[in-house]
Amino acid sequence: PVGGYADPDCMEKFLQEGKSDFFSIARGFICEDQYIEKIQADHASSITPCILCNKCHGAHCTVNPMAGLAHKKDLLPRGSGISKKVAVIGGGPSGLRAAIEASDKGHQVVLFEKETRLGGQANIADHAWFKWPMKRYKDWLIREVERRDIDVHLGAAPEPDRIRKGNYDAIILALGSKPKSIPVPGTEDAWTAEDVFGREQDLGHNVVVIGGSSTGREAALYLANHGHNVTMLTRDQAVLFE
Repeated sequence: PVGGYADPDCMEKFLQEGKSDFFSIARGFICEDQYIEKIQADHASSITPCILCNKCHGAHCTVNPMAGLAHKKDLLPRGSGISKKVAVIGGGPSGLRAAIEASDKGHQVVLFEKETRLGGQANIADHAWFKWPMKRYKDWLIREVERRDIDVHLGAAPEPDRIRKGNYDAIILALGSKPKSIPVPGTEDAWTAEDVFGREQDLGHNVVVIGGSSTGREAALYLANHGHNVTMLTRDQAVLFE
């Protein structure tokens, strides 16, 4: 088989059950530069998981910032012996990955997250069954941060003075994003898609989702699966890929 197979344990299970003789893997090696080396070292749990986003068809990878840049790795040397103090502000996927990369390069990393848990907007995947690849990646990021010597501060939105007193050599901002609103009377009290996940029981039965891109489609699907009567409004035809 070919097409999204990258989990060593899953593939080994199919081999032992006689369902497959071998696997063809492409995305697994794009996501993880040391795929084989980690398996051989019995560190398969640290392999970067693929989220099946197909962005590698466009010559880059969502979860591996160095994919396609092997010829430029000398620009970002590991173990250069120069350790700097780095602050990462934001504990979502971008901030977590930045903290991992900086730590692996020998820097002292302090990570600040304003919420009481890591994961940022990717925590939506804990509620939506169809976003299991993103949940797997988010959980992997958190595990990788926890097994490194990264100083994590939860419930912390540092003020400028606190950052200045930290005497950091570099600051990485990974603050996420805020949803847009529309200038229509009545939308002041509208919910955002992020608010919906895990709180769908607080909504009425009839729900209008404004926006037909990925966020709108996922919110609409999630609510429909929970028994709501959903109407989606979009400026254009809803499409699978954008």
